[in-house]
Amino acid sequence: MKDLRKKLNKKGFTLIELIVVIAILAALAAIALPTMTGLIEKSKKQVAESNARSVYSSASGFQAASDYKITGTITDSTANPNESGKTFADFIGSGMTGSYQALVDESDGMVKQADWTDGSYTASYKVEDGKAYIASDKGDTLGGATNFREIGSAATAS
Repeated sequence: MKDLRKKLNKKGFTLIELIVVIAILAALAAIALPTMTGLIEKSKKQVAESNARSVYSSASGFQAASDYKITGTITDSTANPNESGKTFADFIGSGMTGSYQALVDESDGMVKQADWTDGSYTASYKVEDGKAYIASDKGDTLGGATNFREIGSAATAS
């Protein structure tokens, strides 16, 4: 009877109990890790696409503020011809990180595509024939995303 009481009053866990708990935790981690990785990648892609849209909207506003005098590519250092010393980086604000550019149609002065990258993801946003398109991919090249998909009309998508 004394031996039974000693066994019931023992403190701590046995090695088997610890191994079982560790095995259960490892199995749960193995199930959760791929899901978490997928969610992280999805969120990076959404951030890239959102930033490309923001660059497009900002570049369109910058073009309007410049009386559509800018042609070619708008980058962070592109100056506003109507406001001395003001650049696109000033216009877009300090909240935009990464590298970005906007391509302007030389025939009508309208922004036709905006690109953004943070060095690991790249995204592009463009408008053609009243429809908006977005593309994103892993990579660090501005304009490197080429898998465009339609996301709606230009009026509702921007």
